[in-house]
Amino acid sequence: DEGRSGVNLAWLRYGNDFGNGQSNAHFCALKNVLVNTSRAGGNSMRVWLHVEGYKTPVFDADGVVVATDSTGSLISDMRRYLRAARQLDILIFFVLWNGAVLEHQRVKDLFSDMSKLDSYIDTVLVPMVRSLRDEPALGGWDVINEPEGSVAADVADPNPCYDTTPLARTGAGWAQPTEPIPMEQVLRFVGAQAAAIHAAAPASLVTVGSWSELASSDALGKRNYYTDECLRGAVGAAAAAGARLDFLQVHSYAHKGKFNPTSPFLHSEADFRVSAPLLIGEFVLGQKAEGRTAEQLYGWAHSHAFAGAWGWTAMSQPTLFAGMASLQGYANVSAVTLTHATPPPPDTCSDCSDVPSNTRYTCEQQVRWGKCGEPWMQGFCCRSCHGCSSSQCESRRSLLAQSQEQEPAASTYGQPDWSHTAYRDYVMQTLEEHRRRTRL
Repeated sequence: DEGRSGVNLAWLRYGNDFGNGQSNAHFCALKNVLVNTSRAGGNSMRVWLHVEGYKTPVFDADGVVVATDSTGSLISDMRRYLRAARQLDILIFFVLWNGAVLEHQRVKDLFSDMSKLDSYIDTVLVPMVRSLRDEPALGGWDVINEPEGSVAADVADPNPCYDTTPLARTGAGWAQPTEPIPMEQVLRFVGAQAAAIHAAAPASLVTVGSWSELASSDALGKRNYYTDECLRGAVGAAAAAGARLDFLQVHSYAHKGKFNPTSPFLHSEADFRVSAPLLIGEFVLGQKAEGRTAEQLYGWAHSHAFAGAWGWTAMSQPTLFAGMASLQGYANVSAVTLTHATPPPPDTCSDCSDVPSNTRYTCEQQVRWGKCGEPWMQGFCCRSCHGCSSSQCESRRSLLAQSQEQEPAASTYGQPDWSHTAYRDYVMQTLEEHRRRTRL
């Protein structure tokens, strides 16, 4: 079996990397992460999509999903990225939603109101899956990151699938202290989308980024809530056939310098006694990994028969690439090879630089405002506006090559410490800033 050796992107612009008229410059920034991953021998990447739903999809005033995004470019932007990944032999796993930080009421309503969830499935998910299902670089779909962050923990239920008393005092529910989501609704949310994906593309792989083995294994954890039985029971008979996960995924972070005794970094995959392949979907280095190096963590996942390992993240811990590099010689890792497109997609990233028309506005802003076609933009913002190939760039190409001006970096809203708990704290603290930016 092929082993997934890769990394979480997870985002460059939180919830806004695809759709809404993605500029060529932003595509190039995303592509650069692919290039770095490929050079390290990585073969897969976990990439976040809607996240909390502030940028995509589009909701109407009643909370019904009415469009993929504001410009209708979401699917084409995703396809473009998949085709870049194809040329580099990297499989992309798109993460739809984020339960670790979830404050957008319209997304919360997708859990409680099936008609609103159906509006997302019918308007966005199914068209997206159908449009991309034949892309060789599409590895699969991760319905939601760490749904246990938003679940109502320590709630008794006669149905063991919905009984979260085993999660009491485990830390589950951290993201919803006042309005936690019942486990039945979480499983319905996951199961309905998994069923829709499998119906639209039967060969697709679907997973969930579980926060811990505590919610994903009956053997070493507290309970596996994501069994076929639990998911099918939550969605009902009509969608039951496709309500399943094709592989399981757990995240593992040391607490106070020590891994949980049940952590995958202290066990082999077989110890978890799960019926589907098990992948370690998030981990970091340093104190939250008992001081282990990237080579040790990736090596452990490989030697103990896990389906793969995705470190957190490509942007925050570049030394993760050394871990991927250490696995390049293994046949089941290098076995991920994709048929490259002939001819390859045009290179719109390496042949020119961005020079804005003035110092007041960036090229990203000109793209967002639809100004690229204005006469006064000729010869400027060649990468963002013209993909390095327009005749409008030719007259300034030699000048651009000499220019010392640098393309504005894709916004990350600061340079935080992306260790796992810090990531949660950081996103919570800057949520208002994200909201403010979405309304500009």
